Amino acid sequence: MTIGVSCIVPVYNGEDFLGEAIDSILAQTHQPGEVIVVDNNSTDGSVAVAASYGDAVRVVREVKRSPASARNAGIRAAQLPLIAFLDADDLWHPEKLERQVAHLNSRADLDLSLCVAENFWEPGLEEEQRRYADMGRNRATHAFGTLLTTRAVFDRVGLIDDELAHGDQIEWFVRARDSGMVIEALPDVLMRRRMHPASRSHQLKDLDAYLDLAGALIARRRREPSADGPT
Repeated sequence: MTIGVSCIVPVYNGEDFLGEAIDSILAQTHQPGEVIVVDNNSTDGSVAVAASYGDAVRVVREVKRSPASARNAGIRAAQLPLIAFLDADDLWHPEKLERQVAHLNSRADLDLSLCVAENFWEPGLEEEQRRYADMGRNRATHAFGTLLTTRAVFDRVGLIDDELAHGDQIEWFVRARDSGMVIEALPDVLMRRRMHPASRSHQLKDLDAYLDLAGALIARRRREPSADGPT
């Protein structure tokens, strides 16, 4: 039996790469049940690109301009039991969904299937590419684009925190782990993450942003009741 996957693509002014992202979804060996492009008030041709796919793509408008709010809007709009995300400038390996659906099916206790994301760079960023290689930062697993999970997991863990300017992915994965979700990553590179001047990774350059995220996580922990009761 084919299990339906809702593929959610947040976009803000991403017309240059959005078509490639959608094509990589539609080229999956496990065909998506629906593709939802969530537009965050783009002022370029992103909506026109998505609309050009006709019935293959559904466009949802989200007023609040952040990837987290767009993903949440996509989750709310999704009609199928499995959820996957792809940013508008990234790409999936053709077998990503097939391998991850099989991964989830192979273990009754598995809640989140991850895979490996590998960075690739647009021309002109060769020095940054060398720097990432020297630091061993060319691959990652805990990113929304590597995730396949169920709607039920979001019911249990909660939606993504759209108040965080950065680090919403890290915060959600920490929350999923703390909620008792079973998380496992396949060793395969099934996602390619595009590095270019407008990508969010280039908007997070300094230590202060990471410290802000750490502070937010600590504050959240302090606000939550202890599992052992009041202290």
